Amino acid sequence: MKALKVILLSLLLSVIIFLLSPAPYHFGFITYSNYWEFRVSMLYLTGAAAIILFTISMFLSLKSNYLEKYTKGYDKAVNIHKWTGITAFIMVIFHWIIKKSKGVILDFNILPAPEKGGEMVLSDTEKLVYPFIYFTDTFKKLNLDFITIPFFAGGAGKLTENEVFLYKLGNTIIEYVFYVFIILMAAAVIKRVPYHIFRKLHAFMPLIFLAAAYHSLTIQIRGGWAYSIAGLLLSIIILSGAAAALYILFAGKRHKHKSVVKNVEYDNNTNILSLTLDLDKKDFNYKAGQFALLKFPFSSEYHPFTICSCKSNESISFYIKSLGDYTSLLKDKIKTGDNVIIDGPYGRFTFDDNKNQIWIGSGIGITPFLSKLDSLDSNDKNITFYYSNYSKPFFLDKVAQKCKKLGIDFHFINTEKESRININDVINNQNLSNTSLWFCGNESFRNSIKKVLKENNFNLKKFNYEIFRFR
Repeated sequence: MKALKVILLSLLLSVIIFLLSPAPYHFGFITYSNYWEFRVSMLYLTGAAAIILFTISMFLSLKSNYLEKYTKGYDKAVNIHKWTGITAFIMVIFHWIIKKSKGVILDFNILPAPEKGGEMVLSDTEKLVYPFIYFTDTFKKLNLDFITIPFFAGGAGKLTENEVFLYKLGNTIIEYVFYVFIILMAAAVIKRVPYHIFRKLHAFMPLIFLAAAYHSLTIQIRGGWAYSIAGLLLSIIILSGAAAALYILFAGKRHKHKSVVKNVEYDNNTNILSLTLDLDKKDFNYKAGQFALLKFPFSSEYHPFTICSCKSNESISFYIKSLGDYTSLLKDKIKTGDNVIIDGPYGRFTFDDNKNQIWIGSGIGITPFLSKLDSLDSNDKNITFYYSNYSKPFFLDKVAQKCKKLGIDFHFINTEKESRININDVINNQNLSNTSLWFCGNESFRNSIKKVLKENNFNLKKFNYEIFRFR
């Protein structure tokens, strides 16, 4: 499921809830007698959109195996989480601008001040015409007026002292939280902010959501949304998001496992670190091709690495290429006996289909394929495996032997001596209608492959890859 699809569905849900609310005076045909009525409606629409998107972002932070089925992997979930969060932030900015427009308009005498009283109160005629929008009176007609919400008068008339206190408290809280939210979002989108600082700041997002949830629930009192269909639907969404936020804050450690470094070796020719960890408990539910986030003693950060093998849930192995500042430190920082926290496993790059398969790995992108080869004792699929690397890695002969044993057609391309894999040659003479393609490598290579696949009318739903970009 792509981020754009999730965002559009969320915005559509926001509009539907808005149309079911007391906000549009004439359901489906919004006609306002003045700007102030329009302004309040837009406050509710942008607020509903922001909190719905924020709720989805919270759910995607749960690292749920169930949600991974729909997002096609934790890495995809992170990407959707990122863009739903950014879109929620944009809605919050619009909401804030509309809110502050009242002061600007009055200061410059652009419009006369709105009349005192409830700007969004429904008339008796409107309640009669649209009873399914505002159903307090329906309770009374059915002798169900004993159904009440604590502190809520449940009507569209004068608010009680408790109601005024609740929504004003929400307004005060969110006014300060808004500026904190700006700081946290800036840290998330500005790449110059160091990753470890981003992660520490991002940990406060569930608290920001809880403040926004309180404001979104209590502001419904003033707008007449309480006891409306829209208010009920929106409240259910908000409360489910609050439950997710509380889970993240207090119970979000179920994927974490303790381990100890059993063996660590570094190959200077390929700059690859071989790391084996002994698991503390045998509850590591792993499938070949998945990855995990590792936290080493010298750092508070978690970093993603694909698992090369997992022996009977007792030990787990990784190949880690020295590509950046962090991975280059590992060979000098890690030693036998170190305690390592494993968060995972995650991912849907698990080769689960009944089609012919083409595997393409580049550089350290061979790791999920090594994992799959290690898990196989026999093979009944038609698999073609292409691997390219600048020089011959130390594990190549072992890979070639295992592929030969399993009947996998293996091709190694040494880019030190020849050109990179030509995807046109790869898909030539293949029955693409019954073939899936599994790729692990850098983003530019992936994009070039995707371009060729599109040109050949390949169904991109069968093009499997992971996005190791968690920010």
